[in-house]
Amino acid sequence: MIELNAAAGWSRPAPSTEVTVLDFSQEGIEALARAAQADMARAQDRARLLVRALRFAPDELTRGQAAESLVRMGASAVQPLVEYLEDDQVNRGTHAQDVLIRIGAASVEPLIELLGHSEPRMRAMVAWMFTSIIDPRACPALVAALDDEDEAVRQCAAYALGDQHCFWAVPRLVELLDDRERRRAERRADERREELEWQQLRLDTDAAGELWDDGVARLVEDELANLVGSAIEAGDDDDDEDYVAAAAAYALGVIGDPRSLEPLIRIVRDDERDWLVRGQAVWALGELGDERAFDLVVESLGDPDCEPEALVALGGFHDPRAIEVFARYYRHSCPYLRQQTAIGLREQGGPEAVRFLVAMLHDRDRIVRSLAARGLGHIGDPLAVEPLLYSLRYGDGDFRRDVLAALDELADLNA
Repeated sequence: MIELNAAAGWSRPAPSTEVTVLDFSQEGIEALARAAQADMARAQDRARLLVRALRFAPDELTRGQAAESLVRMGASAVQPLVEYLEDDQVNRGTHAQDVLIRIGAASVEPLIELLGHSEPRMRAMVAWMFTSIIDPRACPALVAALDDEDEAVRQCAAYALGDQHCFWAVPRLVELLDDRERRRAERRADERREELEWQQLRLDTDAAGELWDDGVARLVEDELANLVGSAIEAGDDDDDEDYVAAAAAYALGVIGDPRSLEPLIRIVRDDERDWLVRGQAVWALGELGDERAFDLVVESLGDPDCEPEALVALGGFHDPRAIEVFARYYRHSCPYLRQQTAIGLREQGGPEAVRFLVAMLHDRDRIVRSLAARGLGHIGDPLAVEPLLYSLRYGDGDFRRDVLAALDELADLNA
């Protein structure tokens, strides 16, 4: 239990004087403003004590109590929590992140300011927090973060813009989707910076007259050549994983703007793009559900790099032809592809999807069984009730919980 008392060295504030007569004169308003500021300062002092408990308490129960208290305090707790974020270098303020996310709207403006922090780690962390705090005020700063010099910041900002459903960011996300020239330029800059650093090391060592001879010089030059050669090779190799473009593809899929259809199709057809980006683009086409992309997604099943995403994407089109594909995959030898099939069937919906998902309740893979149960709950067909009740006879506790959740969802949908 957290106690705030004088014995622990914390003084109690004097109780606020109750105002019984409203004074709307200039002096009265100024007095009320001063009193409000004093109350806010006292609340922030108390919040800082709770933040210390959140940060240093030895047990989870105490930290949980502190977190709940900070959430209830709301706006008064935001600044102390932001201070914790900036100061914590060990676990990156994980507990503070969670509380700020739960506080929500009152956290937005201070977090937007942190998107301009000097440390890339902090900027990326805050951008990622906006995947959970949905507020349109963050969108302009997140769009600006797409031009950040740090790749992780750009990646997190793209994900956040998708979860914010920021339609006016679509043109910039499309640019980011195919921003290979920028990536090459960044690699060339990195190569040149490494070269200059090695040259400076040689000059500094020569000037100091320490440990420099022809043998050491050759070793340094060889190492420099290897570094630059590797960087040049990476710059010409489009098979490296482009996490930023993949995040942009995700965002375009979640936002679902028709303007992203052609750029996403172009990415899927570009064999030179890395597997991560093409796979995410296939998934995004399923989120758009435009029939013009259906055949392309079916073709992507022949690409092992895009096959799992294509199975999920097919359900998004709600096209009867997708059932023929699911019929081939629901008993596939690969458990992961069966899992993806269950997700695709959930999105597909309809009586045929229900039939396959009922069969998958008996799959030998626990994850497939759970996905099938949750899929039946999502579709909401009353015919699934009896098979779900029967499946309660077997399986572990996690599976039974998923079945009960599906039954609850079915009951709500058919109430």
